[in-house]
Amino acid sequence: MKCETMEFLPGGDVEYYRSLGVYRNSTIVGKWGMSLQNRPGERCTWFIDTHHDRPAGSPDLVVLVRSPDNEEMWRNAVSATLDQDLWPQLSSTPQLVRIWMRMVRMMPFVGGRLWRHIIRCVLWVQLLLIYQRHEYWVWCGVIHVCQYFHEPGEMAPEWAQNLEWKSAEILTRLSMRVARVGSPLLGLKDGYPEYCNPTGIADDESQLSGTHGLGKGYVVAG
Repeated sequence: MKCETMEFLPGGDVEYYRSLGVYRNSTIVGKWGMSLQNRPGERCTWFIDTHHDRPAGSPDLVVLVRSPDNEEMWRNAVSATLDQDLWPQLSSTPQLVRIWMRMVRMMPFVGGRLWRHIIRCVLWVQLLLIYQRHEYWVWCGVIHVCQYFHEPGEMAPEWAQNLEWKSAEILTRLSMRVARVGSPLLGLKDGYPEYCNPTGIADDESQLSGTHGLGKGYVVAG
């Protein structure tokens, strides 16, 4: 898998966190328009810079992800996110689940919030399925081993660093296996051909004007 290139569109200052180990990490702060290339074996995340006040009415942070080998994965992931509210209405969703979701939404006072929370949880399961199919490992937590085996001002032993770094991979694989086992109960699949239909994708560069450099192979992520 080739590493992704990311370009940050207007949305305020950006923080980009990248790590290659427990003590091998850095944070890059920049403006929109910044473009970064991920490195092999790197774990990264990004978010709006929280150290500066954002002007009122600032646009949401939008990221263009350039992923030549994983365009299908990103199109499925982004489309599933946009269509998350449709899940209770899909014919692939088990009938009992659809009825239950309608009942949840009709509950007084808490029905709407509970329905939204369930939708977000199901979306997370859906994304894990999509990522697992493409062997794309997302962050699902870490066991903080090093904090119990280091002296103030010193690094933890190498074995503790390796164990903590490995624990993130174990938790991710475990989460994805649980998602795989539970997916039939929710009527979820690990990919949808209709999300990869090229219809509507610009085939010539003239159609891409005014898109901040958005070209074929780019997928928009929040």
